[in-house]
Amino acid sequence: MTKEEYVEYYQDLTAAEEPQNVTNYYNFVSNKFLPEGTLEVTKYSAEEAFREMNKPEQFAVGTNNSTWLAMTLSSTKFSNGRVLLKNEFMWKKGPQVFFKDAFAITHSANVVRYDNTINFRYIFRDIHGSDRYYTGSNEKNNNGVATLFDIKGEPGYSHTGYLSVEANRSISSDIRSNIFGHYTHMTIRFTGSVTITTEIFH
Repeated sequence: MTKEEYVEYYQDLTAAEEPQNVTNYYNFVSNKFLPEGTLEVTKYSAEEAFREMNKPEQFAVGTNNSTWLAMTLSSTKFSNGRVLLKNEFMWKKGPQVFFKDAFAITHSANVVRYDNTINFRYIFRDIHGSDRYYTGSNEKNNNGVATLFDIKGEPGYSHTGYLSVEANRSISSDIRSNIFGHYTHMTIRFTGSVTITTEIFH
């Protein structure tokens, strides 16, 4: 099965009162010289992505498509002491392949997760400018929570979504707890379930 996996950033789960977040961009390129279903993927900062998305090379001969995904991982502390962990995605250009994708948040062992607060939404804006809201099938274990969902393969303006869950540190004296954001973009049909680990999401 061909797919793309990202475990590219982490964030401290601290007592900071101000929200914390980090955003990365990913460029997918399907090239006629590569095996079918294979994508080249490159990670960029926001500044780098803006420059790259506007380069003429994006439409070079031999490139079948070039799509862009932005992913933002954030943590926000509530007044009750809990922290909202949120992973958001936005397809800035594309996608070109429409199967089941997977989206996840994983965390270190010293995180207590409140599973009744898990929330996933996929928002597709159609050609009439109307937003359609979709849910997915949630999977969870001690390492984190993930969702499988169908990317809509029809004309539209945007594909965005988020996965969130409230959490806290299991030991208040711990200095830090790591959280990770993941997006797996399927390039062939997938009918199984997901396995969630802090090292790799597959």
